[in-house]
Amino acid sequence: MSLDASRAAWQDGNSWKRPDFRVDSLFSRPARAAEAEGRRKTRGKRTRSRVMGARIGRITAIGLGVLGMLGSVTAVCAELGPSPDLRATARQLLDAAGIHGGLIVHLGCDDARLTAALRVSDAYLVHGLDRDEEAVRRARRSIRSLGAYGPVSVSRLKGPSLPYADNLVNLIVVTGSVERELRGELARVLALGGVILICGQPPDGPSAPLTVVPCRLERWTKWVKPWPDTIDQWTHYLHGPDNNSVAQDAVVGPPRHFQWIAPPRFSRSHDHLASVSAVVSARGRLFSIVDKGPTAFAAASLRWRLEGRDAFSGVLLWERPIARWEYHLRDFRSGPADLARRLVAVDDRVYVTLGYGEPVSILDAATGRTIRTCAGTEGTREIVYDNGVLFLVIGRAETDWPARKAQQMVSQPGYRPPFERYTPPAHDKSLVAVDAASGKRLWRVSGSIARDILPSTLAVDGGRVFFQNADAVVCLDAVHGRVKWRTPRPVQRKRLAWSTPTLVVHDGVVFSADRKAAETRGELLWIPSGGYHEYLRGDVQGELIALDAETGRRLWSCPAWEGFNSPVDVLITDGLLWTGRFAWGRDPGITEGRDPKTGKVLRRRLPDQRFMGRRIGHARCHRARATIKYLLMGRRGLEFVDVKTGRNDRQSVRARHLPVRLPAGQRLDLCSATCLRLRGDRHAEMGIPRAGPGEPVGTGARTEFGFGSAARTGVCPPLGTPVAPRGRRR
Repeated sequence: MSLDASRAAWQDGNSWKRPDFRVDSLFSRPARAAEAEGRRKTRGKRTRSRVMGARIGRITAIGLGVLGMLGSVTAVCAELGPSPDLRATARQLLDAAGIHGGLIVHLGCDDARLTAALRVSDAYLVHGLDRDEEAVRRARRSIRSLGAYGPVSVSRLKGPSLPYADNLVNLIVVTGSVERELRGELARVLALGGVILICGQPPDGPSAPLTVVPCRLERWTKWVKPWPDTIDQWTHYLHGPDNNSVAQDAVVGPPRHFQWIAPPRFSRSHDHLASVSAVVSARGRLFSIVDKGPTAFAAASLRWRLEGRDAFSGVLLWERPIARWEYHLRDFRSGPADLARRLVAVDDRVYVTLGYGEPVSILDAATGRTIRTCAGTEGTREIVYDNGVLFLVIGRAETDWPARKAQQMVSQPGYRPPFERYTPPAHDKSLVAVDAASGKRLWRVSGSIARDILPSTLAVDGGRVFFQNADAVVCLDAVHGRVKWRTPRPVQRKRLAWSTPTLVVHDGVVFSADRKAAETRGELLWIPSGGYHEYLRGDVQGELIALDAETGRRLWSCPAWEGFNSPVDVLITDGLLWTGRFAWGRDPGITEGRDPKTGKVLRRRLPDQRFMGRRIGHARCHRARATIKYLLMGRRGLEFVDVKTGRNDRQSVRARHLPVRLPAGQRLDLCSATCLRLRGDRHAEMGIPRAGPGEPVGTGARTEFGFGSAARTGVCPPLGTPVAPRGRRR
């Protein structure tokens, strides 16, 4: 390809998607030769510059030699590190605390060598605090001499408060006296499940909700912050094995500040596959499958990773590479619908497929180490965990996928995506039950009943396994895999790749919601986004039916609508079933709460236009979530709707697209595809505490915090004070 042709191709907005286009063709051999010729012509004019450059080079060499000597000394100190006794003490403290990563705070860091020794691996950040300014200087010099400053840092403690946000610190080590005014602060900044180790016996007991537990180390006292029953965990893509995307969490509410922000801050592209494929949480840890490739050019190389982070501090605990994943230039919201179902976390275990075609791996949640690989699970598409058993949907890629036929279904002029490069849909599926402890297969169901299991419909509840295929809703015995009943429920055979039925199980009732079935014969044909035929549009009325979980008998039905590029939302919270219509700005939203047993409307709320005005665009392209107190809707970004009053909290998060929302664990974990903005109170990143009520904007307490060589400073606006967005609004 010539240079002119390369430039023309670069200017063409879609040409770089072609398989034959290469970025390095922009820097072709003729261009490099012309550049070399220009350098040769000007070489004679640079003799004097070369002489001066040589002199500068000699001076620079001397300087670099001195710096090299200093660097060698620093490297030797870094290799020596803290003394073996201090390293052993630090390891004993961590073992006694039971902490496997996160943020550690050392109060009273006279001996900075212990502060540095507490960072036993890259899974820890350590921050020392001391009131004595001279002690802080000595500690910083000591840590720098060890070559550890950055991940280990020290600051001076000023005033009666600790410079951290609520529930941020995983371990606090106190080697000095515990000041009375700091006792409440220790409880405030400590994360749920966090530990405080105090050298000696403090004269008073801990502040609520801290509790005293026995410590295996002599002369040390251990305080723990328990995990309350009012805070839930989000272990599956749709919360749990029953597919009801509702967290049993009474703490999560409209966000008031950022707890922490971790990379990637931006996704790679809005128009292609989302950079975040799956996110789950368990026991205060957050696990995600993320593409960490460069954001400057969407077609650049991939870097898919499975990450484990501390959910309260955001510290990266571990990272595992993903060998092969979905084609990253696949069109936006064009599936596959089961991509987020390949990651599950329960207690101290993570169940995941580390790539397409890979078997299920069982990982240690604290370290990311592989504990076991389940043989015979290659090609797993979905994972559901219930009562010590993994239920897996396994399928192989369809080799004769009619990509050209799918292209012909697309009606947009000039829309010709490279369907042949997409991963074909799964074919000839089977359902397998595996013991989660041993990896041994318990039973397998295959054949016509499982061949076409529709994505994301597998659910487990009450000793029964439910799923929906192309013809019926099916119930199996969870112990032996025998068919208990099947109720006819034909589906639309030609459908967009994101469009799949919604199946939820709750309190002895199975709910199946799907679009109108216009074509119920022939093979299933999954069409990537771009088609706008009438029967493919998401605003066509469908139906939600309720079935008895014991017999499969039909109980009742009501209208249902898909969202904008997302399946039908069925949320059961506060004893009511909520579903509605909110794909487009003119739609009223989820306005009716029904009795799950009878379908009778028991509660109504006003349309969303009464709270947001009439200027509402299409919904945010992803499924809604809920807690026991709020419906988390995606109209303009992320709105909190009170399930009791029906009011829409306008102090909400504004974002273009939020592919992942986990309202559990006292946090609202957000993974934004483009931009993220908090409406209402906005606080800076990790470590800035909330200002007290009544302080005027701009005069909040200025707090220094830092986990690196440069500490940052921020001003906290008071709670309840709206703050105008920074920069130009998009």
